[in-house]
Amino acid sequence: MTITAYGLGIALSAALGLAVCGVTLRRAAIPAEKILPLGLFLMPLGFLFSRLVFLLGNCTYYLTTLSSLTPALYFWDGGYAMTGAILGIVLGALAYSRTLRVPRRAVMDALSLGLSLFILIARLFERGTGLGEGREGAPLLGFFPWQGMQPVWLAEALAALLLFLYLVFRMRTSAHQSLFPRFLMLWCLSQVFLESLRDDGHLVVHFVRIQQVLCFLCVLCMLMMALHRMRKEGRPGLACGLIAAVWMLAGLGIFSEFGVDRWGAPSLAYAVMLVCLCSLGRIWLYARRNKE
Repeated sequence: MTITAYGLGIALSAALGLAVCGVTLRRAAIPAEKILPLGLFLMPLGFLFSRLVFLLGNCTYYLTTLSSLTPALYFWDGGYAMTGAILGIVLGALAYSRTLRVPRRAVMDALSLGLSLFILIARLFERGTGLGEGREGAPLLGFFPWQGMQPVWLAEALAALLLFLYLVFRMRTSAHQSLFPRFLMLWCLSQVFLESLRDDGHLVVHFVRIQQVLCFLCVLCMLMMALHRMRKEGRPGLACGLIAAVWMLAGLGIFSEFGVDRWGAPSLAYAVMLVCLCSLGRIWLYARRNKE
């Protein structure tokens, strides 16, 4: 088993993310003895689900190309998914909150900051690994001083940095509002767009980008939940209208994704996709406004 710079980078990002979670929980007056076991809940599930999502996205490779599932057990050979890691970490945080009876909101708010930092550092260590590379001359990435394949990993790191700073700002100015829903929605929206810029073949089945689809489904689920709550609160007409708008924007966004390669104007397709994603995010914020 070889120790790589990327592996060390992931370990460093996980450690710093966990430290931020611990400090945030301590500031929320959570006893230190309850904070110490946090990593025992987050790390194993994050590792497990990261590997599982990767394997599910590459099951045809193991079943057809290798004709065996045995290599799937060789976790030291690499192969992980950021979406799976976040899913596992979130499940671990919920289990931690329930088992040790720590307030769930405090745990999830701390997790939002820790995950943002984890993603930021992990993306930076993707440089030179072949991950997070965009097609040569990719639109909207021309401001990076790179020749050849564009550094989508750097764009993802910058997005995580902005998300981290935004969450810190929200924590200081709107302490009564939960951070985690905003973290999840904003990260998923940004990832839907940035996955479209990638050209590294990571977790792509035929032409479908597995992680992009998972993030988009998460966005739609969060929107439907918020709008369903709005309908139950006595605004059925407005909720139904917004639901129709969501599906129209989702359809246009998917259409623009295919348009990147088919319209002959990639910049236009990306611009349409970005407008659709921002509009979906705005609808979600509006639907949550009264709740907050």
